[in-house]
Amino acid sequence: MFTATIASFVMIEESGGEMKQIQERFDRIERKWTRLPTWWTRMRNYAADRISRRRSRAIVYAVAVILAGCGSSSSSPTMPTTPPVAGLVCGEERWAVKTLSDPDVSRINLAQIVPTTISVLNALPPHCISLPENRMFAEEFQVFEVTGRVTIVRMEEDRDYHVVLADLSSPADTMITESPDPQCEGVVSSPQLSLLQNARQSLLAISGGRPASLMGQSVRVQGVGFYDFDHGQTGKSRSCIELHPITRVERVN
Repeated sequence: MFTATIASFVMIEESGGEMKQIQERFDRIERKWTRLPTWWTRMRNYAADRISRRRSRAIVYAVAVILAGCGSSSSSPTMPTTPPVAGLVCGEERWAVKTLSDPDVSRINLAQIVPTTISVLNALPPHCISLPENRMFAEEFQVFEVTGRVTIVRMEEDRDYHVVLADLSSPADTMITESPDPQCEGVVSSPQLSLLQNARQSLLAISGGRPASLMGQSVRVQGVGFYDFDHGQTGKSRSCIELHPITRVERVN
């Protein structure tokens, strides 16, 4: 049954088939479940979007989740207890760049750290709209180090820890730094997976497992420059540059 399902998904992708057929396949799976997990809706929407752009990678992920969740039994399928090999579906916009899984990641000199300030990064020429999917701007090939006071810490819907820093000398200047979840798609396939894992673990370690406890504390953060779309995010810099992902973080006494 599921071999046929896989073949059908691939056939649809390769032939540029109709979204209606994809919808029907998801519907058949959903009728077997009495209660849908929240991640299913997100995965379904994500897969549909990627299929419409003829990206087979999303189909492989969708099928992996279906197989893991449904099995071959005629009884109600059980939910997977571990994330599929492809990683959890977490984010979308410029996601490969955010997670160091893009084709140009090898061009980043991770060993060369550029000390700077949050105010200096705010003053860069802004890149807030019409951004490409690929890594493009010079700052996106550099690792910066800044020190700032934590004003916001929270986990976003894409499972990133969103940490806003204020410049120590000019608190009105702020910027976003982000630590992605090592279980997410993109991160799991990044050649810098261990670096991202260590950074995430360091964030948890310096906060005693409660990142929100860093509020008001001074931290030193290293991370890869990244320009994000201006969508009203809290704490964004004027230039829309972020340190995304964080590659190192420590408290400052």
